[in-house]
Amino acid sequence: MPNNFFKKLLTWNKDILKQEVLYSLEIAVHPSTTGKIIINYPGAEGHIDGYNDKYITLSKHIVDQNLASVVRSGNDYALGWDMNLRQVIQYALENSLDICGSETPELFLMGFSAGAGAISMIAWEYPEVKAISLCAPAIGVGENKVKNGLASFEGDVYIVIGEDDEIVGHTAGDLFLDFCTNAKHKELVKIPNCTHQFMGKTNGRIMSQIPFWAFDKSNKKNFPDFEAGIELY
Repeated sequence: MPNNFFKKLLTWNKDILKQEVLYSLEIAVHPSTTGKIIINYPGAEGHIDGYNDKYITLSKHIVDQNLASVVRSGNDYALGWDMNLRQVIQYALENSLDICGSETPELFLMGFSAGAGAISMIAWEYPEVKAISLCAPAIGVGENKVKNGLASFEGDVYIVIGEDDEIVGHTAGDLFLDFCTNAKHKELVKIPNCTHQFMGKTNGRIMSQIPFWAFDKSNKKNFPDFEAGIELY
């Protein structure tokens, strides 16, 4: 399967105080025939392609390794962190045959910061979601919604956070892990010498390993491996 991808705009109307407002959200699709889809959702106001196009690089790597298809979006606040994500999930499910070759796909959600918080809130609503990966998760999207959402999720949960995270703090990982009271499986890994943005070549390599650690049950490897993965920036 070629590792090229295409972009399009999702548009929808929302009634706000009895006034119809049109919203649009850019998405990108990296197709495969794996029957699996990973949705990548960045942090607050995060760009669809990421810093230095890191999400493009990572998505191509995921497809090249035959792990899954990838659907990416930005994270403009618009209607709220969760509403944008709902639109992307709905698109992926309605177009799964073209995206991954299956009308009944396995879905995996991978989020960063506020994107991870949004995933925590709503993943339980979709039975197609088998596992979620939360990188530097932010509780600021709504603690009660995050707590209730994670308590209702029965799939696998993988959490990664930097020990030097200056935005959400390294203890955020413990908090999110504690909320996962009904998860089938849950893991938390704290990365040394790593800040909120996972900057630096080593931490970029670690970030590139996360979807394989979280979503590839057939080939579990030690995580993190400070020499494995690919350079994202």
